[in-house]
Amino acid sequence: MRPRDSDTIAARKRQYPRYGMPWSYQEDELLRKYAGHKTAEEMSGILGRPKAGIHGRIEKLGLDGRIHGIHHWNAKVDSLRVSMLHTLLDAGFTPTEVHRMFSEPLDISYNYLTQIACARYRRRV
Repeated sequence: MRPRDSDTIAARKRQYPRYGMPWSYQEDELLRKYAGHKTAEEMSGILGRPKAGIHGRIEKLGLDGRIHGIHHWNAKVDSLRVSMLHTLLDAGFTPTEVHRMFSEPLDISYNYLTQIACARYRRRV
């Protein structure tokens, strides 16, 4: 049995307080500030809106939402962990070595680690 639409909307509003409301100038400014620096999940918590709404607004404002070469809505690693990875890569460790040593404590897959390393390399060239 499918819940009524009004029940679904009420549940979304409980989860996201700004769900369905018009975007304010202040929210747009926060998106401009955080796009490319925070994940959609982090921005969702800050703005009280669903990730899909964050994605749509970033596109509408023409912002680049890539974090470490990966679209913000797919980013799974916060900036602190990425900074740690960059430090290790800059120190001369290969992505394979970093993955062997730190994949469990950092909770990062090898594929994601190599994407971060490749994005870092592309910025330097």
